[in-house]
This record gives sequence, structure tokens and C-alpha cells, in this order.
Amino acid sequence: MTPSQPIARLQRIPHATEIGQSNEIPFEIFPQNEGKGLQIKIMPLKETAASLTDNVVDFVWLVSKFLKIENTPSWSGFMESATRGGEYEKSKIVFLPFIRSPPSNYSTLYSALIFAQKTADAVGRQVCIVTFDLPLNLKAREIVESLPQEMAVRFFIRLGGFHQLVSFLSAIGYIMNGSGIKEFLMTIFVSNSIEKILFGHAFARSVRGHSLIHEVLGKIFISEMRLPEVECEKMKKAMSSEEFVWPFQNQHVHHLWEQFESHLKNIENHSPTSKLWCQYSQMVPLMKNFIAAERMGNWTLHLECVQQMLPFFHATGNIHYAKAAHLYLQDALQSQGKMSEIEFQEFVNYFALRRSSKYWSGIFSDMTIEQTLMRRMSSLGGLTRGRGVQESVVQK
Repeated sequence: MTPSQPIARLQRIPHATEIGQSNEIPFEIFPQNEGKGLQIKIMPLKETAASLTDNVVDFVWLVSKFLKIENTPSWSGFMESATRGGEYEKSKIVFLPFIRSPPSNYSTLYSALIFAQKTADAVGRQVCIVTFDLPLNLKAREIVESLPQEMAVRFFIRLGGFHQLVSFLSAIGYIMNGSGIKEFLMTIFVSNSIEKILFGHAFARSVRGHSLIHEVLGKIFISEMRLPEVECEKMKKAMSSEEFVWPFQNQHVHHLWEQFESHLKNIENHSPTSKLWCQYSQMVPLMKNFIAAERMGNWTLHLECVQQMLPFFHATGNIHYAKAAHLYLQDALQSQGKMSEIEFQEFVNYFALRRSSKYWSGIFSDMTIEQTLMRRMSSLGGLTRGRGVQESVVQK
């Protein structure tokens, strides 16, 4: 496309300092006030349960595997097919200016928060939304709590969802340790990686491993229900329908799902071992729902999953995430009152980032940093591998 105005050729290449000064974050010294900081105010949360539509989808996938319906994809592929046609927008992910100071320093975080607030003001936003992982999240909350009230209410500090999910996978591994799950995983993966898989450090393999185990358990539970041939045929017919997309409104499917839930409750009463594996059959769908909430950008489901994770964080002694997730959930439930209706709706629509042009592609904001920004920095030709981290290079 021909530009409307000619672009003048540069007669002199600008120095790195000039480029850096054009978009530089001023370093602010955090004024620490004695006796004022993070004051944890834990409020009771109303009990919630995941919506029927969000739970039944996993059952539909399990039944399709049990009935051996042709061309049934993996869970992720099934969900991508089931959610086709949803509206989405591709996200633009760019670098912001660097703050040349340790990230754990209070003044560094304070400078980043002030810069973020000014950016939000420039685009007319009432509330500034910033995401931090656990260690920095609590420090950022402490800084916000120490600010004047009229300024503090304009911040919403989010907790990184990817690392929260990794912590939940660690909780699953801790609860199921000694149950025989290691031996099961050793039939799929090499033995040296089992510990990393159980405790969530090998994220992709951990999700795949738990999904495969859950698929096998689901087939066993469904086979014990001894579904009549007529019911199976109705299920196959319903699942082959072109209208069978998210959300699943087929009454026959919902009826079978209720029978399946009732069957699981009966199995729980057989023995402590049965109860443990039935609990596992609830934890894995919770993991999937948390991923699905981000893939689709479903804010309500996201909050429901965070609340349902809290008991598992407490049960496994992960007090830091239990505290941070509870506080994050409190702030999230109150955030709607801080924003205008239009601003809140825009946040709900775009809180999940999409790097590709399809609906089922949302990813966590902290995962975006790892997969996009940090990859560019650490790959060949990036700052840490080739160009160097000198002041002039970083500014350019």
C-alpha cells in the first residue's frame, strides 16, 4: 500500500540514549510507611459449583471414547470442535520499556504500578489491571494497600493463572502419591520424568498424563453403569448431530450425566481407596475446566475453578497459594463494582490472550510472558544469547 505521505530518510542514526529516553519508565522510590502495609482481610466466600454445562462436557468426551465413536479427537481437539464459531479477537503482544532494577525490589514494583496506572489513564480506564506471579503478587498487594484509598481502589492485582495451575497439579500429585499413579504414568513416560510430571513441573506431560488416566477411569466407571444398547444408540446419534456444539443442551445427555454423578457417589462409599480415586475423578475435570476457562475466555468459570481449588491448596499445605488465591478471588468479585459496565465487559471479553486466529486458543497472561517475551529474549539472537544486555542494546 502506498503511504499517503512520503517518509523522510534519516540523515543521522539516533543514539541509543535518545531512543531510550523517548519511552522510559521513570524510577519511583517507594515511600514505605511504618505500620501501614498489607493487612489481610479474609472474607467468607459463597459456595459455588461449576455450571452443569461445564461439567457435562467432560462426560460427553468420556462417553465418546467409551463408545469408540470414530474420529473422536483428544480432549483439547474435542473442545476446539465443540466451541467452533465463537467470537474472538487476536491479541497484540509487545514489549514495554525495561526497568533496570531487581524485580523483587519494592521501588521497582512501585515504578511499574505507577507506569501501568498512567497507561490506563491515557486510554480512559478507571481500573488498572496488572498480573503478578505469587512472590511479587503479595508485594504488589502490599504496595497498593499502603497507597491512599482513592488511588488504591483503582488497582486490580491479578494472580498468574499458569503458575496457579502448576501449583494445583502439584497438589494432585501430592494427594495421589502412593496410590499407584506413578506406576501408571511409567507405562506412558520415562521413569526419570515421573517426579516432574506429578508435581506439575513438566506441565504439558502432566496435563496429558492426568487426562489419559482420567479417560481410563471414566471408561471403567461408565462400563459399570451397564448402559442399555438403546441409550448408547441415542448418545451416538446426539453426538453425531451438527448442532452438538457448546453449550450442550441435549436433555438425554444431561440425564445420563446425572446418572453418572450418582454412580460415582455410590462408588465413593465402597472403601477409602474408592473415595480417593473418585476424588481424583473430580480434580482432573477441575484442571480441565480451569484450562477451558482460559481457552474460551470464560470469566465466570475461571472464578468458580479458583474457588474450588482452595480446599486442595489447604489440604496439601500450600498456604501461600491458598492465601493468595483467596485474596485474588475476593478482589475479582469486587472488581465489577469498581469498573463501569462497559469497562468490565471489555475486561471479561479480553482477559484471556489469543496468539492465533481461532476461538479455542486463549492462554494465561503469565504463560504469554514465558512463551512470547521471554522466548524472544533467550532464543538465539535475543538479548541473553547474542546481543547482550548492555544499556544501549536494551534501550534499542
